[in-house]
Parts: sequence; C-alpha cells; structure tokens
Amino acid sequence: MRNAHYAVALAIVLLAQCAAVAAAEPHAPRLRLAFMGTPEFAVPTLEALLAVGHQVAAVYCQPPRPAGRGQQVQLSAVHAAALRHGLPVRTPKTLRSPEAQAEFAALQADAAVVAEPDRKS
Repeated sequence: MRNAHYAVALAIVLLAQCAAVAAAEPHAPRLRLAFMGTPEFAVPTLEALLAVGHQVAAVYCQPPRPAGRGQQVQLSAVHAAALRHGLPVRTPKTLRSPEAQAEFAALQADAAVVAEPDRKS
C-alpha cells in the first residue's frame, strides 16, 4: 500500500511539473510515448501525460482477468482509462517474443513510461 501512495504522490508531482513546463513553453515539442501500467495508481500518471499534450501511441497493461464473486472478466483501471481516452490498448502475455518486440518498435515512441509497483517490497 505504501508504494501505491508514493506512486499517486509522484503522479501529482509529475502533473504539476508537466503543467508548469506546458505553461512556460506552450510550443515545446511533445513526446510520443508508450505507457505501461495496470493498477489504479497508474491512472493519474497516464492522465497527466495526456493533459499536457503528450501523444500516447499505445498503452500496455495486463490482460483482463476474472474478478469478484461472479468471476466476471474485468478490465484493469489503466485499461479502462485508456479506452475512455480512445487510446489503443495492448495486453501481451510477454514483451519478450519477437512479434511483441517488433510491434513495440513499430510505435516509434520517444520513451516508455512505466507505472507499476515495486515487486521487491
């Protein structure tokens, strides 16, 4: 839980910094990004990047999984947010396959933003 609170705080700082840069340099080039994240705490980061005009070429997240009492297949928070913003969503089982790597390279992204919890703690 501590990591989730830290990530939300970091997203708020990122949003503030992006807004300040956008206000100071309205004609500054925006980045073409790939976004990688699944949990709820990654949503503010995705929305902060979109709010300042960065182009998100694709969103990568874990595949939908059964959840709840009825075991209905549910989208992750990031998956649902990406669809609300009309962004393409990719849910590969791994990025290690040649096909997944070629698909990622074809995005021609300037950078990838990863918002996932630290699995070590």
